[in-house]
Formats: sequence, C-alpha cells, structure tokens
Amino acid sequence: MQKGLHENITTNFEPLKSFMNLQKESTNQDKTLQILTDEEWQRYLHNVIVKELITEGITLVYACFLYKNDLEFSPNKTKNWFKTVVKEDTDVEIFMNVIHAQIRLFASLNVLTFENNEGNNGSKFTYINQKVFNEIKIILEEPKGDVKNMLTSLKEAFRIEYDN
Repeated sequence: MQKGLHENITTNFEPLKSFMNLQKESTNQDKTLQILTDEEWQRYLHNVIVKELITEGITLVYACFLYKNDLEFSPNKTKNWFKTVVKEDTDVEIFMNVIHAQIRLFASLNVLTFENNEGNNGSKFTYINQKVFNEIKIILEEPKGDVKNMLTSLKEAFRIEYDN
C-alpha cells in the first residue's frame, strides 16, 4: 500500500501536529486502523486543516490583507484578494463566512477595533487595532518560523483539490 502523504510532512503547527501524533498512536495501538491514504488525507486537509488554519491564523492573515491595502476593509476587496489565494473553482463565500465570523469573534475580544466610517462610495470600513497592527507589522516585515510555515501552509491548503 502506498504510504500516506502525511507521513512525509513535518510541522510545528499544533492542530496538524496533534492530529499526526494521534494517527501514529492509534495505528500502533490498533492494527485495524490504517494510516490515511492520500485521498483521505486530502479530504482531511480540505475539510479540517483549512478551517483550523483559518481559526488559528485569521488575525495574522487578515491583518496581512489589511496591511497591504492601507488598513481598509470592504467585502469586495476581501473577496478579490482571496481569489488570488484560492482557486477560482473554490467556494469563496464559504471561506468568507468563516473568516467574517472569526473577525466578529476577535472584535468581541477587542483584538480588532471596528469603526463605521462612510467612505466616498458609502462603504463601511474596518480598521485593525493599532497595537495589534504594530505587532503584526513587525512579523510581516520578516516572517519566519511558525508564522512563515503557517502562511505557507494556509496558501497550500487552499489549493488542495478534493471532490466532495
């Protein structure tokens, strides 16, 4: 049997690491449990890891978008930005819904500061909390370690193709 794709992956990203360790332990304890095939691993990446990455990394990734767009937020800009990351045949709306839910959560935790300012076109804009932005700006100027790995993994996970 072909080895599962995940056997060749090393990571410091906790949700992925804990899942992989769980797989190894389960396989050792119960011979009826097989290591995931490539197809099963792709399903897992698509359905679970992407959501985990969004949950864990949304502040940083979304701030990256805001930083590159002068801290300005609007639904159309966000959607267009994600289309450069996500393949065209991916349902961008699903990711948008998850992301905006996360943004609302972070806003409620005072990680993000929401301000409703009317722009020239009547759109509402959102600005990131200045303290958070300053911390993220430092990270974005030279991403390394887990942050760099997370951003790379997020982009790769978005590109995984799997037919439900």
